[in-house]
Amino acid sequence: MALNSNLFKGSRGLTACEINDAAHFTIGKQGDDVGRIQMALLAIDSLKIERQELLSKTYGQSTAAAVLAFKTKRRIINYSYEKKPDNIVGKMTIAALDREMCLWEATHRQPGDCAPVVRATPTGFRPQLNFAVPSSAVTEAQPQVNRRTLRIYCSITKKASIENGYPLGRAVQLAKDCLSNFGMFLSLEFSSGGFADTIDFVDDQMFLEDQVVLLRQASETVRSDSPNILRVIACRMGPNNNFGETYRDRSIGGVTFPPFVFLNAQNVSLDVETLIHEAIHAALPAARAKEHDPEDFSVFFRSGRTEQGANNHTVLKPERAAALSNSFFAI
Repeated sequence: MALNSNLFKGSRGLTACEINDAAHFTIGKQGDDVGRIQMALLAIDSLKIERQELLSKTYGQSTAAAVLAFKTKRRIINYSYEKKPDNIVGKMTIAALDREMCLWEATHRQPGDCAPVVRATPTGFRPQLNFAVPSSAVTEAQPQVNRRTLRIYCSITKKASIENGYPLGRAVQLAKDCLSNFGMFLSLEFSSGGFADTIDFVDDQMFLEDQVVLLRQASETVRSDSPNILRVIACRMGPNNNFGETYRDRSIGGVTFPPFVFLNAQNVSLDVETLIHEAIHAALPAARAKEHDPEDFSVFFRSGRTEQGANNHTVLKPERAAALSNSFFAI
């Protein structure tokens, strides 16, 4: 008989697993379920687990110690056969992890730029189906848009490429359509039209800050020395997580990276505007990085389109085009 556990299937929709009633997670086990246990221990209690055990999803000594600490703090004991907590993950421990991960996920989010902050915009601006910029958008303080080319480097993690893929061609085409109205262009560096590289990286825990920085470092290892190009990485961020995120001020080994973008291969907006949406975040100064447009026809609306029949998010506003044309990845 199998126990159909909701192991960490909280608001982020992490994949449920099936655990046999007689099975326990003990030292020596490996696999995705072990990785989920480690992820929960890190998130809930910030317990220390050795990096190698995390990367290989191995139930090693440090994972066992973290499990023991988790169970001791909560007095998780099966009194039918034990008198004190042990370092084994069984049904009672799984239930506790499930419960606390649901609570944790409801109160935490990735620390990127995509926070719902709305900023006032010029009145009278209305969308056009042909992406044209309506004359009513012109105000006394019309932002200056420079005719430049945006340089982006797109890569994808190996697991995302195999299991999910990403409609990069559609995302790039929408971005090009939006930019062309302002005399701007988009250049996919190191690529003839698709992802330039595949990164061999375990992307099951992308909501953890450590994993965000490690993936950015892995991208640098694959292709380095591109400071004036926006790095865009498609990866598995969870089916109910944001469509994408922009990160800034991330450092490792004394090196601080310029803003970079993750695209969620497990959750894609119907308009695939996430690429240009996140590029705008990366182009804005830090003080304005979290703002969004209030109009739900804008590519920079606070969230992507999820329902058929809703307004298409396909309009690039002059203010946002100006930010892109003056970004660190524009030439």
